[in-house]
Amino acid sequence: MTCFLSLALSISAFATAAVGIDSWSAEAVGGRREISGRVCAVDVRSGGAKIDLDGVTLDGGNVDGVLRINITASDVNIAESVQCGDRLKLSAFVTAIKPIDGNMPNGTAYRTGIRFYASARSDNIKIEFGKPKPIERFSSALKTLLVGNMGERYGNIAYSMLTGDKHSLDTDITDVFSAAGLGHIMAVSGLHIGFLAALIAIVLCKTRRSIRFAVISVAVAAYCVVADFSPSIVRAAIMTEISSFSLLIGSRRDLLSSLCCAFSLILAVKPFYMFEPGFLMSFGAIFGIAAFAGGFSRALKKIRAGRRLSDALGVSAAVNIGILPSQIYFFHTVQVFSLIVNTVMIPYISVAFVILLLCSAIGALPFCSAALTVPKYLLMPIDYISRGIAAIPYSTFTVYSTAAVFLCYPVMFCASGFFMSDRAKLSVVIASVAACSALLLIGGAPSRGHITVVDAKSTESVIVDDKIYVIGYMRDGNAVFRALQKDRCKKVDAVYLLDLSYKTADGILELYDRMKIGTVYGPRFDLVAERLIENGIDYRLFGEGDGGVTAVTAGGEFIGYGYGGVLFAADGADERLFSGYRTVRVNTVEYPEDGVTYLCNSADAARDGVFTLDGGEYSYAI
Repeated sequence: MTCFLSLALSISAFATAAVGIDSWSAEAVGGRREISGRVCAVDVRSGGAKIDLDGVTLDGGNVDGVLRINITASDVNIAESVQCGDRLKLSAFVTAIKPIDGNMPNGTAYRTGIRFYASARSDNIKIEFGKPKPIERFSSALKTLLVGNMGERYGNIAYSMLTGDKHSLDTDITDVFSAAGLGHIMAVSGLHIGFLAALIAIVLCKTRRSIRFAVISVAVAAYCVVADFSPSIVRAAIMTEISSFSLLIGSRRDLLSSLCCAFSLILAVKPFYMFEPGFLMSFGAIFGIAAFAGGFSRALKKIRAGRRLSDALGVSAAVNIGILPSQIYFFHTVQVFSLIVNTVMIPYISVAFVILLLCSAIGALPFCSAALTVPKYLLMPIDYISRGIAAIPYSTFTVYSTAAVFLCYPVMFCASGFFMSDRAKLSVVIASVAACSALLLIGGAPSRGHITVVDAKSTESVIVDDKIYVIGYMRDGNAVFRALQKDRCKKVDAVYLLDLSYKTADGILELYDRMKIGTVYGPRFDLVAERLIENGIDYRLFGEGDGGVTAVTAGGEFIGYGYGGVLFAADGADERLFSGYRTVRVNTVEYPEDGVTYLCNSADAARDGVFTLDGGEYSYAI
């Protein structure tokens, strides 16, 4: 029976994947298109705006999937007047996302449903106001309630904790929580479902098991709808249902069996989730608990660490081990203090979440909104502790590895109590640690010989050659850091600034906190430059020929930096001066010249050689 079920699920996964790829590839249309669609999400993090459209038509023809519109920071005001349910019409250059990029399926695009990108200016967008769906009205009302009574920062944190929606969170919040090892509380997962199920079980403790099972099932299903059926919440929901049903019929609960059941069921319906970070990390965390939590806890109890401390440390260590391969492969980071922080903070966060859930329900009642003051002050310590830990030098460090790192999971299983015998325990553990360490060290070298354009809204650019240079405005140090991580760069040899401002200085210092920076070159020396020097930055005025990068001037006016035939143009530079370069990286172009390739954040001209960046990033060979 088990073999038959496994075969059926495998066939379902393969068939679903094949049909999905065919339908996705069939709609891979690009170029200038007349776009119409209904707004289903608005993201205003980090200054710019991203507006997602569903029910999309291109040139009057219906297409499946979501189209994301990128709007530059200077035009972000349009996002303030757009709400879910509105319909947008515009003409823009559309880029189709590849279902398989190289040899790797695009798991994140598959999960979000985003199949197209477009960049646009606000004056090219026509808005037809509409009505949001019931679930969208509920989410909007909840967000308004929380932000209105807890303030912008803590209201958005609370909303993200309850729904997993991080569209309104600034990147500085998500970055500090991630650096502290607490980023998982912003994604609705088994932790949240467990809180909800436990709370209902306590409230209904004197009722029959069948009633508790029915109420928990309905509550969990409703929570899945609110959380938009994210992979982690669906995994947690399936496992909760299996566990609750086992209690109902008096059967033994088995964590690993329910985990494998949830894994198989989800992949049978959504096979590309196998390549989605959130899905793999969610399952990795529970696998770690099933494989190692009990062993760690028993070992700590033998040295008289105390039952509660032993259990807490055992679970925290097991989770960190379980998610490590996925974390290194997708995000290239390891949080040094994650084990300690989660051991200490999870009990407190559990209480804070339950109180937040209860106070949100109470605060929705007339004249009871003051109840939300309580969770606001409970969230403050979590925020302050996260910021403090993120500010500690080397709180995170970078590790690169290939897909071979996922072979750690079968090795981990061999080292768990499910597989090995007591007689060979020490030998197996030593061999497993050595094998996993070797797999972690199988990493690719930093990318060479190409240019990576970073963070479209800020026109930052990274050149990766024999040395690593950053050229641009440096308005978002965290975005540059993430792009450098993606290209497996562990340091920056030099930064070349198109302009110098306090926002630029903030961006450089953000990057300086995360990795080593060599010399920073700028156009002038002033109070901002002094601030950089006071913080340990080697700042110098730019000189011709530094690092192979040259300052480009015309008529005594600085228009950008040149490198390898590529011009990184400053905003507002005269486009007629670009014709001497084969490739120009520029925010936007209105009058493109023949024979020049333009890489733009947004482009009004439908001409050959004008490319709008895909979702803010673009790579090409020098």
